[in-house]
Amino acid sequence: MGFALLVFVRILLTFFVLLKRQFPWTEFWGVTAALFAYQVGFALFAIGKSQPLGVLDFIAIAIFLFGSYLNTASELQRKKFKEDPQNQGSLYTGGLFRYARHINYFGDFLWVAAWALMTRSVWALAIPLALGLGFIYYFIPPLTHHLRAKYGKQFDDWEKRTKAFIPFVY
Repeated sequence: MGFALLVFVRILLTFFVLLKRQFPWTEFWGVTAALFAYQVGFALFAIGKSQPLGVLDFIAIAIFLFGSYLNTASELQRKKFKEDPQNQGSLYTGGLFRYARHINYFGDFLWVAAWALMTRSVWALAIPLALGLGFIYYFIPPLTHHLRAKYGKQFDDWEKRTKAFIPFVY
């Protein structure tokens, strides 16, 4: 329940504070389906698995909080950068984005994986796996194309020194 509440608060923050672009319907339906998978899917996977918190649970809680931090803090950092008129037309490559070009996506992957662990169902791990593959093959490639077209050399330089999704790995 705590995970669900924190995700809900973060979604509200994203929609009403951080998101300064139009939200296309295709993205809306994708986010809605994902939220349904988390909120309902993880609850269903956890049915009948009530037990006291153990070591795995505390590890999952730490990963969930860290992933939530990576996603939300990186977006707050980027928002602050973009609000400064001196940075108009500049690509944000600082803060947490210096570790991965899509550190916010990596944060999402972590908190979803942690929630899957909390269910104690191996089948629940299909949700973060699908999310990670979706980021790698569906979301990151067109965004890379867009950023390269918009920022040119700024993006090329950032791409050479910064991994796409998982810091220091990929």
